[in-house]
Amino acid sequence: MNKDQLNFFISHHNESKKLAKELVDGLIEEFNANCFVAHESIDAGAEWQRELLNNLKKMDILISIISRSYNSSFWCNQEIGFAFGKNKPIVIFKPENFSTPVGLISHIQAAHNVESLLVNIKNKLKEKKIKNIKVI
Repeated sequence: MNKDQLNFFISHHNESKKLAKELVDGLIEEFNANCFVAHESIDAGAEWQRELLNNLKKMDILISIISRSYNSSFWCNQEIGFAFGKNKPIVIFKPENFSTPVGLISHIQAAHNVESLLVNIKNKLKEKKIKNIKVI
């Protein structure tokens, strides 16, 4: 892992696996980023809760993919709470026809497609001056 790369934590429910993969591809292409997606990033036999926590600690930005089951997921809610507690930028991705965010993220305007999500991330980078990443 390159220390100059952004670390994204993709918070999602299992039903969004395919969408998470598509999003990661866009983030890598746009930002040359490190992306943590639990079902892709954790090796079989690993202590998955420890892996989640370690990657939450390393993240620069949390991306929340809101799906029908996201709001009822214990782990997704924990990930959001961790990001808030550490004052990490949170970007919401809510494809059409998915649930409305609740709780700590209900006030954040969601991106509805990958293009607007990438613009939202660039804006977060400018606002927070995360690392010294050049924002194009």
